[in-house]
Amino acid sequence: FNFLKTVRCVRCKKETNIDISAPNLVSKCFSEDSIKSILQTYHNLVFFGKFTKTDVDSMYPFERFIFNSMVVKTLEEKAKCQK
Repeated sequence: FNFLKTVRCVRCKKETNIDISAPNLVSKCFSEDSIKSILQTYHNLVFFGKFTKTDVDSMYPFERFIFNSMVVKTLEEKAKCQK
């Protein structure tokens, strides 16, 4: 198997190789979360939880799950109180 992928920059047209067998890239690509849930987590934690994207990226998956659950619960309670 060839785990090198050649990609071309849209702006400068420079080609570069990405090694998808790199450990940190593989662990990020093969997540058990769907893309939609990952983006929703980013949205919740960055917009409502006041984290940066770098903060979210540096969290372990279980930490993201816990913090996201806390933010969602807080938003639900806030919406409930406003009704």
